[in-house]
Amino acid sequence: MAIKQRGKKIVNDILGFNHEGIYIIELKSDRKLTKLIEQVEIFECVINEQKSFFSDLLSIYGCQWDNKSIQKAILWPSQKKPRNSTSQDIQDKHIIEFTYDEDEMVSGGYKILRNL
Repeated sequence: MAIKQRGKKIVNDILGFNHEGIYIIELKSDRKLTKLIEQVEIFECVINEQKSFFSDLLSIYGCQWDNKSIQKAILWPSQKKPRNSTSQDIQDKHIIEFTYDEDEMVSGGYKILRNL
């Protein structure tokens, strides 16, 4: 989804939603953590600044949003060497992390893992 705000185009890969809230989902093929965190946080700000728009958008699909519930998630390649600082940064920002192993294909696709 793309939104123009203050003359700047703000983009998010997937805007998901259900009766529990809105989900900002970013898909990455590399591990640029700073850029990723910036993207989800900027789009979260856009949602918070335009709550009535997003509430109306969800109502088209029969969902009522409480104007509060926003989840952030990323899907990116797993790290070859785990670093606790990366996981901690993601947790501190309340971002749900999903990873995949680029070297391991399963049934024509990647096996997606949720990191806790």
